[in-house]
Amino acid sequence: MSPSSRDILIGRQSILDRNGQIFAYELLFRSARGAREAHVSDDTLATASVIVDTLMEVGVTRVLGDKKGFVNIGRDFLLGDAIFLLPAEHLVLEILETVPVTDETVARCRELKKRGYTLRTAID
Repeated sequence: MSPSSRDILIGRQSILDRNGQIFAYELLFRSARGAREAHVSDDTLATASVIVDTLMEVGVTRVLGDKKGFVNIGRDFLLGDAIFLLPAEHLVLEILETVPVTDETVARCRELKKRGYTLRTAID
């Protein structure tokens, strides 16, 4: 389906600083037109959908302007190679609380930090 023949559904929730100014946006998966809640059964698919829709179809600057975008990252996406397609300068990777703390996930987080990515966890 071509981009012009389907709706792009991206939830964009403002993240405010202490002064009430927009600091960044959280990019959220939306599964159907008008959906207010995400029904996510596969966090890797949801992450991929947000990223593809934002970066490829709409354009990161059109969605984010000069702000950062926060994107939820599950274990499979964290450990997969597709993560390196994400522009570190535009996105903050929010590691879901469902991602287990293992030697493998910690090593990947260290690698991502060395490559310039900003990481955030649910307990930040």
